[in-house]
Amino acid sequence: MLHRELLDLEAKGTPIRVGVSGAGWMGSGFVAQVSHVPGMEVVVLADANTGAAREAFIASGVELEHIVETHAPGPAMDALRVGKRVITGDYILAAQLEAVDIVADVTPSPAIGAETAYACIQHGKDVVMVNIEADVTVGRILSKLAREAGVLYTVSSGDEPGCLMELYDFVTSLGYEPIVIGKGKNNPLDPTATPETVAEAAKRANKDPYQVASYVDGTKTMFEMACAANATGCRPMQRGMIGPEATLETVSEIFALEEDGGITKFPGAVDFVQGPSMAGGVFVVARVADERIRADLEYLKVG
Repeated sequence: MLHRELLDLEAKGTPIRVGVSGAGWMGSGFVAQVSHVPGMEVVVLADANTGAAREAFIASGVELEHIVETHAPGPAMDALRVGKRVITGDYILAAQLEAVDIVADVTPSPAIGAETAYACIQHGKDVVMVNIEADVTVGRILSKLAREAGVLYTVSSGDEPGCLMELYDFVTSLGYEPIVIGKGKNNPLDPTATPETVAEAAKRANKDPYQVASYVDGTKTMFEMACAANATGCRPMQRGMIGPEATLETVSEIFALEEDGGITKFPGAVDFVQGPSMAGGVFVVARVADERIRADLEYLKVG
């Protein structure tokens, strides 16, 4: 079990040492979460705003005197050797440090994500992308380079594309045929949303209005489903996808193939749904040919 492995690392005093790019809302949340995980610790945090990186460490329980700001590998390694944490404005610094085992890019920038991931691959370091924008832009080539270098390049579990990929792997491993894969949009779709129209909501949530606008107008959903499509080979049925209203009870009926009374034009489609009951979740609508298994799934209320 993963938890046992982490506890074992903690007991041995050999935690996974994580470098992070990005100290914004998601990056600082990542640092906060890892601070509670046994067998893992964030040791380097990069952001153009090093003050935000410092505050993220302090908020996660690191004392100010244990935080060192530097942009050079030598001083960074010196700090890490004595158990201190490093903040930096250099996004590729963590990739250059032997004392870092893996790097997570948690910025929303395709350019920074590509730079961070490429530096990791060049230095033989595993990289996790919590940056869908970068992955859909250059993920294909980064994945190829990582395979050639013998290192890991992956998106993260927990975000919709990663969770959807886990579900897709489970369904296909059982021998079922995926008809549609997708996610439930987190909020009502408003294609006219702008940073100005969502400014008040963004302020209440302490978030960047440009990011919030991308959530509301559907941009983020398009990025996430493009990521899932690239990973699985599934395709949208039309530009922008369809995005019907659906519930857990109706999603399989809605996304049945057209020949079976649904709206799906071909097996292996990617789409999203709207409505509060599916918000934030992921789904796979699959076809099961075996009548016995179909009966079991219906009895268990899985399909």
